[in-house]
Amino acid sequence: MRLAPLFITSWSQNPDRACLFWRGQIYNSVDLLQTLRRLMAEMSSPEFERYRVWSFWGSNHPFGLLMPIACVALGKTWAPLSPMLKREAAVACAAEMGAYLIDVDSDEKWSSLWMQPNGSVQSDDIDAIVTAILDLSVHDSETAFALCFQTSGSSGTPKQVLLPESHVLANVMAAVEEQGLTTSDRVLLLLSLSHSGGLCIQALPGLLSGALLILQSGFSVQSCIEALTSDRVELMPTTTLLVPSFLQALRLSERAKQIDWSKLRHVGIGSAPLTRHLFETFREVPIRLRNIYGLTEAGPFLASCELTEKTPALMDVMPIGYIHKRFEWKQSDSGELFVRGPAAQAIYSRRVGEAKAPELIATYDADGWVATGDAVRNLNGLLYFIHRMDETLNVGGMKVMPSRIEAVFESIPGVRGCVVKARQHAVFGSVLAALLEIDQSIIDITKIKKRHLVREAKKHLSSYETPREVEIVERVPRSTIGKKLRHHL
Repeated sequence: MRLAPLFITSWSQNPDRACLFWRGQIYNSVDLLQTLRRLMAEMSSPEFERYRVWSFWGSNHPFGLLMPIACVALGKTWAPLSPMLKREAAVACAAEMGAYLIDVDSDEKWSSLWMQPNGSVQSDDIDAIVTAILDLSVHDSETAFALCFQTSGSSGTPKQVLLPESHVLANVMAAVEEQGLTTSDRVLLLLSLSHSGGLCIQALPGLLSGALLILQSGFSVQSCIEALTSDRVELMPTTTLLVPSFLQALRLSERAKQIDWSKLRHVGIGSAPLTRHLFETFREVPIRLRNIYGLTEAGPFLASCELTEKTPALMDVMPIGYIHKRFEWKQSDSGELFVRGPAAQAIYSRRVGEAKAPELIATYDADGWVATGDAVRNLNGLLYFIHRMDETLNVGGMKVMPSRIEAVFESIPGVRGCVVKARQHAVFGSVLAALLEIDQSIIDITKIKKRHLVREAKKHLSSYETPREVEIVERVPRSTIGKKLRHHL
């Protein structure tokens, strides 16, 4: 089964169906088909046909939805770049991949290809559009690598992850099935389309299911609140995907109190552990949360579960869910989670020294197992994230999990974010330091008493887990999806 024909067939059979809302305009299936045809024709022209890899840099744009489909249809690779990169870095990254870099904000050629809403067309015209797309498509085999994501920036060692077409297709189907996406859904898309979660958990599954995508240019609390308080019933989201830090920001926002959460069928949560405290703060509102777990190398839709008041927490963290039926899983003696399945076939690409060609390294072993790097606890099939295998700190001979300590500090009113690190100490060898981002609308930073914060956290921590040092930082740096960039501090 090929990926692109699924979208083309769905759109051609439902030409008047609303598929996308962006910058005040609604686009239907025909609009997407016409734009896809124009994109593929341009990419196949003598000027551009030599490029095997295509890249995009900038804020969210409908190109980020259609270019993956165009690339797969043409046997090329789509490699979106994070908008957090500076332009010079994006240009250099694209050059290293040999990719053509699209910047619609400054490139009139490509921005002109995006069509205005056109409405309905005759069935003969639709057939002609589909025929033109299929004539341009590669039919002999699956695209070797459909997508290329830049990942692990949070660890300080970014790398490229190449996903085969079969991997992407299996993940998209799992995401549609597990989230129950249908033509009646309206998916609020806040996450960057350069991230596997935004593209493979929301965007592509939403398009394939026939849902209406509500595309936001940026990942901000303001844009989220505006979308979730829309007075147009046909544009009121039924589902979205957030991250815990974003949920925390909504909890602290006065404007967020205007949101009627009961209108959403569910809200997905991913990318970082969801603490029991943060979950419980939303119990008073009718919000249905679904935890979603995955990683770019396997998924990113690996596990999920709906969270209710009866869902038990473990070590103050809510479960990441049950592994999807498309995957097998096991644990090592150290508790690390391993998975294998059709959406666990990624390849790492990296350059060594001055080598012109990148080195390709399988993310899986000889038996197909992918090491997630996450230690989990299993309670009758319900999995709980415990810690990253490479982030455990050794302080005074004791193993410390930073995520647990950070969750405790972030449960204190006024603490917006926390990063815990080990620092060298002349007497103790190494000690824990907590770097805190403060919400100044709640805590007066000029009068803050660090020892009071430590005393409050100590109520929930053992003595060896309690930081000896506390530092107030302007902000905790985060990625486009809210993941903490620890190496930046």
